[in-house]
Amino acid sequence: MLDFLMDQEVLNEGEYEELKEASSSKREKALQFVDTVRKKGPKASEKFVQSILKEDPNLAQELGLDS
Repeated sequence: MLDFLMDQEVLNEGEYEELKEASSSKREKALQFVDTVRKKGPKASEKFVQSILKEDPNLAQELGLDS
């Protein structure tokens, strides 16, 4: 997902590296990741949702994103 969002120019290189190398728990990494994207606004958030739909259809369904 990080690679997709980097390709879509949602994340810059610094954000990509920071998220990739974070030594936090999985939960903390996920929260940091979501917060980073959310702060970038609706266009970035939509690309994030699209990446979930593409990369993990089961998660998308569980989150109700496939509606």
